[in-house]
Amino acid sequence: MKRLTILVIICTVIPMVLLAQSQHIRVILVDSDIPSAEIEKGLSEHCPDIILTRDSSKADYELQAQYIPQTPASRANGLTLFDKNGDMIFFTTTDHTGNAVKDVCNFIKKEK
Repeated sequence: MKRLTILVIICTVIPMVLLAQSQHIRVILVDSDIPSAEIEKGLSEHCPDIILTRDSSKADYELQAQYIPQTPASRANGLTLFDKNGDMIFFTTTDHTGNAVKDVCNFIKKEK
């Protein structure tokens, strides 16, 4: 009886774990000059269910992250989000990378 209980638990837990893993939203960085570590820091703080990938075939979105010069001494962070068809669907610009990533996260959450 104990073995049957363990088997039932294993058969229910493993599919739940696999389902939870497959629910990640994958984003690939393209043509970006903001380091991926900065983007990942923002993702882990604001939306841990969104992960960066290097495999374009698995990506749900493409993200372009660019520094935008404002004055000779300052720059903004511009993040442009594209869907699987390559269509631009969202753009944000902020003074801090983390805030721009937060804006992208909020947009993606509303989309899903």
